[in-house]
Amino acid sequence: MLSSIDLNLFAAAIKQSYKLMTDTSAANMATKLIQTLDPTLERAVIAWISGHDIPDITIGKYSITTILNIRNSCDYLDAFTLLSEYKLSPEKGEKRIWRPKQ
Repeated sequence: MLSSIDLNLFAAAIKQSYKLMTDTSAANMATKLIQTLDPTLERAVIAWISGHDIPDITIGKYSITTILNIRNSCDYLDAFTLLSEYKLSPEKGEKRIWRPKQ
């Protein structure tokens, strides 16, 4: 759980990043991510919300940048989620990291 993240600021940043998302969807996503993301990623999430450079946090053999490169993506929320899943269950998380984005 990410304890120092402001839900409203997080929802606003999500809505700004995902232009077609509604306010309600962004708030729901922010609530879910606050509850499920690994606390190790809190610094990165705070940086992402505030528009600062995101620290490249590593868990095991994967980092935020590594996941973005593997998936050829700039979706930090997806990378945060995948890294959290990898920490929780390395085998399942690694499969999701390497699975093509749909």
